[in-house]
Amino acid sequence: MALTSSQKMHQKLSQTLKLLCQKATKLTTDEGVYDVAIVGGGMIGSSLAIALSALALKVVVIEPYPQTSELAPGFDARAIALSWGSMRIFKSLVLDKLIEEIATPISSIHVSDKGHLGITRLKAKQLNVSALGQVVELADMGKILFKALAKTNTKQYCPAKVVEMQLQDGYRGLSIELDCLDSSTKSTLDLKAKLVVAADGNQSAIRAMAGIETTSKPYEQVAIISTLESQLAHNNVAFERFTESGPVAFLPLSSNRISMVWMVDKTVSEALLEVDEAEFISQLQRQFGYRLGRITRLGKRFSYPLNLVTANSCTQSRLVLLGNAAQSLHPIAGQGFNLGIRDIACLGDVLRKALLENIDLGSAELLEEYVLSRSSDKSQVINFTDAAARLFANPSKLLSVPRNTALIMMNFIPELRSHLAEAAMGIGGRQSRLVRGLPLTLNRRYN
Repeated sequence: MALTSSQKMHQKLSQTLKLLCQKATKLTTDEGVYDVAIVGGGMIGSSLAIALSALALKVVVIEPYPQTSELAPGFDARAIALSWGSMRIFKSLVLDKLIEEIATPISSIHVSDKGHLGITRLKAKQLNVSALGQVVELADMGKILFKALAKTNTKQYCPAKVVEMQLQDGYRGLSIELDCLDSSTKSTLDLKAKLVVAADGNQSAIRAMAGIETTSKPYEQVAIISTLESQLAHNNVAFERFTESGPVAFLPLSSNRISMVWMVDKTVSEALLEVDEAEFISQLQRQFGYRLGRITRLGKRFSYPLNLVTANSCTQSRLVLLGNAAQSLHPIAGQGFNLGIRDIACLGDVLRKALLENIDLGSAELLEEYVLSRSSDKSQVINFTDAAARLFANPSKLLSVPRNTALIMMNFIPELRSHLAEAAMGIGGRQSRLVRGLPLTLNRRYN
């Protein structure tokens, strides 16, 4: 029997409503499904999300601390030296000009041992580069990364934290707690991703949830950090001074300020933190000397213990650890963050390859390729930093002779100085696309 016009209209309306319901159900289902979930929105997590935006992936960042929070460990009062290689990566992300506006270039590095003749100097001009690196204050760097991240299509949950993680069919499922800093408003949300990236620092909660164990080597030292001013201009020179109390590092900052890191035995650290400003300056001056004249002003002092912590595995099924979640180094060579930035660049390479070759983003094959491509650079930097910490950060007089011999040899033997320069500039190991100045894009003409 033929349908009346009224029945036809009712049938068409029912079909339309059914189609809309199906679309709404799919939207609700897909809303919590991502290609990559990045846990940790600090320096490493934010930089990775910005890098991946060129690949048109569906990415989510989960960060427990608001961007303006003073509690956020990723953007605290410290300053770090971005190596020449790291700046190449940020140039490929079109962030180098913004960073240079808030950074202080390092024109040379001066390394010495108190009371001995051993000295090594590295100069940007001799290496045909404009600067060996750029010193940035983390709080300022954070503002640049947050603005850049906001311009991408990255979904952000902040403040939020992961409270549960489990493997699902083809995904890793995450249960996250929203508004995690306010118990009166917090709620939970479930999402899943083909690949989860743990970029949540050296106390990584994701690493712990995955049951990945770590190997820890304590140095029995504490790093005391502060900002100071000196009588003479620093002239963009970074200093590393080895003393009987421990290494002292001075990094140049804007307005003739200096970022100081003094690595001391943990038995004396508390006393140094408690003395007044004048006494602290007096003791620091005795160790560093007067290359910059008198130290005239000292900011607030902070401290943290020094350990070498490495994850026993930096991957698991549909999971990869980056930055300090994978390795936390002694600051003596200033390579920790720079090593993490190279982690990002390499992961970008393998994810780009996966998209071009239609490979599962979280496949064991892909993660194994990432591990192999990072193994040489990681092992070299970790071993170099650990050896330097044990040789140069050890106040033992028995080590003064080999320490000075090493400094003198590096200053006069070009091959050794070149090796030191490569380490300082972050250009060792396999060169990723971003380090080579190639955009992280699926356009094959950039291969």
